[in-house]
Amino acid sequence: MARQTCALGVRAALLVLLAAVACAPAAPAPAAPAQSAAVASGPVDRDAARAEGKVVGYGTLIDSQWKTLNELYERQYGIPVENWRGINTKIQSRIETEKSAGQNLVDFVGVTSYTMDELGKEGYLQKLPPDLLARVPERARDPNGYWVLWIQLPLTIFYNTRLVSEAEAPKTLEDLLDPRWRGKIAMPDPALNDIVTAWFYQLRQQWGDERAQRFFTGLAAQNPTLFESALTVSTNVNQGQFALGLGYLVHVLSVGGPGGDMAYVKLDPTPASNTVFALASNPPHPQAARALADVFLSPEFFQSAADLGYPTSMPGTHSALAGVDELNLQQLPDLTGDKQDEMIAYLKGIFHK
Repeated sequence: MARQTCALGVRAALLVLLAAVACAPAAPAPAAPAQSAAVASGPVDRDAARAEGKVVGYGTLIDSQWKTLNELYERQYGIPVENWRGINTKIQSRIETEKSAGQNLVDFVGVTSYTMDELGKEGYLQKLPPDLLARVPERARDPNGYWVLWIQLPLTIFYNTRLVSEAEAPKTLEDLLDPRWRGKIAMPDPALNDIVTAWFYQLRQQWGDERAQRFFTGLAAQNPTLFESALTVSTNVNQGQFALGLGYLVHVLSVGGPGGDMAYVKLDPTPASNTVFALASNPPHPQAARALADVFLSPEFFQSAADLGYPTSMPGTHSALAGVDELNLQQLPDLTGDKQDEMIAYLKGIFHK
């Protein structure tokens, strides 16, 4: 009898407990992560932009370009541009890593069009408002609406005029194989720098394997000093550490300065990369990002690039570097995926023996 009474008591207690749980208010569901609004079309909300405190950009812009952008932006909105500079592949990797971790840390991006196309396919960009797209000609807009072309970056041979006269300077790429240039050439590592990888891929397609192999092998035999960054190459040539460099033509002015110690070789055609502008999806500072886009895509900022020698996409701007606007520019191919991997392996076999 005592056992039965005890069992009934336990059973009753359990029923009371279950009733209490059933009547208790439900626990609140976990809050969804905050999502930033897309950048809107129309006028900039200046007060909202200032309230966000800063804007964050990743890009290949050189230091003087970041400095000019920050000065223009601070002058108009009173808040800074926080930037991270790197080569295209590292910028893409950084964005992919952050997004995979659920982090939205960047507001805008400035990289090559083919890198931007990859970011767009992965959902890491938002389409630009129509009023921003309309600031450049249709030929300078992404057909899908994600980016606009800012500047072209012609590639060529350049040289230090204190070390090499115009008469002595190479006239073609294959002139670099002259024994006099052994140990005197600086260049971006073609197996690390995606722009030079694409350039050499283009040469291989145009020249054929035999001629290209002969050139690449001969160039490697010249014992060039390889750097990851084209900017480092230009800086070293400008300082006289090397007689010749391969890289961005406009660094003759943007790195060497007006009346400086560098000159460039006119290749025909002249291969060219580019830098395009886009807004990140889910920017952490959407109002400041809209304000930044207004400054970046302004005639004043485009002209500041032209003043450094770059050909831009905005009508009415002209390169300050003599002869650049008349060059026969040939856009580099969009080298990604298996083609890029194969070319990198090919170049490693030549330049990293």
